[in-house]
Amino acid sequence: MKLWTQDDEDAAVPSSPKPRKIVFVNSSASLVPAPGYLAYSAAKAAQRSLADTLRMEVMRYSGPKSTYTVQCIFAHNFITPTFLQEQKTKPELTKRIEGTSGELHELEKQFPYAAKIAPEIVANVASGDYAVCDGSVKDLRKRIDFYEEITIFAWPSCGGVIVLERPCPADFDFLGLDRLDPPKKRHATRQEEDDFAQRLLLLGGKWWDSPARHSLFTQPDHLQDEDEMAALPEPTARENAWVGVAWPSSGGLVVAEWPTMMYPGGRMDDVVPDDVSRLFLCMTMDEKAAVLMDRLEGKWWTGVEDYEGKAFIGSWGNHRGEVGGLQQTWPNEGASQNPGSEALPGQRVLSSRESNFDVGKYC
Repeated sequence: MKLWTQDDEDAAVPSSPKPRKIVFVNSSASLVPAPGYLAYSAAKAAQRSLADTLRMEVMRYSGPKSTYTVQCIFAHNFITPTFLQEQKTKPELTKRIEGTSGELHELEKQFPYAAKIAPEIVANVASGDYAVCDGSVKDLRKRIDFYEEITIFAWPSCGGVIVLERPCPADFDFLGLDRLDPPKKRHATRQEEDDFAQRLLLLGGKWWDSPARHSLFTQPDHLQDEDEMAALPEPTARENAWVGVAWPSSGGLVVAEWPTMMYPGGRMDDVVPDDVSRLFLCMTMDEKAAVLMDRLEGKWWTGVEDYEGKAFIGSWGNHRGEVGGLQQTWPNEGASQNPGSEALPGQRVLSSRESNFDVGKYC
């Protein structure tokens, strides 16, 4: 702090304040203590108090030269060598309360390794929240996930997250993504990300109110919390539907829909024909359209304005949330001041002229 404040005294006023952050990696034990964590919970509670007090202290240093922020991450258990060592002496009552009973292969189904949780914590720092509790430590910038199945994400500036599960090669081309080296993170500006989000909707992407709701209804059955599931609204018809979309070169769009979810935690996976996997082989939109029409009972529509199905295809501009409000996933400080059209590595910016239809007309 002293070094920062001294630097501010000698520095000229910049065009925008320099962000200065102090981040404490705390523990959920400081919020909900459990038997067996007497010394640990007390120490973490003291750290939480330190962060809360320091947050108020630094407010007086924020100004035209710098903005000071103190954030605290309240993470739950994650697997590290220290965690595995403490498991050997941890009281059985503590294990039962926090759900850490069982062998390592069972724990791996419930808790992430440090290598996975660390980047999520770093990404969450960008959200600007001063307190991040377990369950909300999500990477709110990731573009693609290769865990078990390929998943593409878009983060519209109005909130929520748009998700496309199991894309085929033709979908990558439609989105302007390099299949072999796609970008790891979302666009730096809201305008670019909104453009990408609209294209993802045109492929049948689902618009979830929040990353947490998406995770709750798509994660494998053995990871679902029954009490939490019961407390939340059931998936809507649009959230539950499997949707496949293609934009053939002859014009219009082809949409196939089935009232189920094609996810590990889905409720009626057998409803969709088995040969849906043929879609993953489609290299062009014409091939995808043929598979949707011939094998998955797809229907041809002249355009988005003509579409009357369950997908979120035409929802841009009028969607306010499926079961509640959309959770904001962009930093509080507002949009970037550089809304240029430069693409990220592995991604190129597409104009409407590069497709056989006018994206702007539909969105």
